Amino acid sequence: MEYRVVFDVADAGVRYWWLPLPAGGIAAVGLLRILYRRRHPELRLPWWRRPGPAFMLAFGLLVMTISFAATFGEHRELVAALESRRYVVVEGVVHDFVPGPLSEHPMESFEVEGHRYEYSNAMVTEGFNITQSHGGPMRDGLRVRIADVHGVIARLEIAK
Repeated sequence: MEYRVVFDVADAGVRYWWLPLPAGGIAAVGLLRILYRRRHPELRLPWWRRPGPAFMLAFGLLVMTISFAATFGEHRELVAALESRRYVVVEGVVHDFVPGPLSEHPMESFEVEGHRYEYSNAMVTEGFNITQSHGGPMRDGLRVRIADVHGVIARLEIAK
């Protein structure tokens, strides 16, 4: 049987590359406020406002580092698993498909050969997470082949 690839984490690239950016903005504002205060030592602030910029800088850097590690780390792990063939091939017919409604963000789910998958397009993951309401291909009776890396869909193929 022939399959066509509808999702491959290696081809998709890092989809959540933008996630660390807001935290980076907070860190940048904190740094700018620190630099501004150093250039203008004549500004007298109440004691409770003095640690604010340093906190913003530290908090922004911490959140940025965590979100960067999470998104890029998961992507790298999934791609490495595909390249080294460290995944489970799940092949069969989709059944017990439960689509997620368009107006909300609940999980969409289905089962193939005893493997249950749940995902949502509101979920931050580098694996497959495109719900039917957002153009995803899943439906009952669909024949698929999945590269499963610890329960994450790293590659999704659909029978032609």
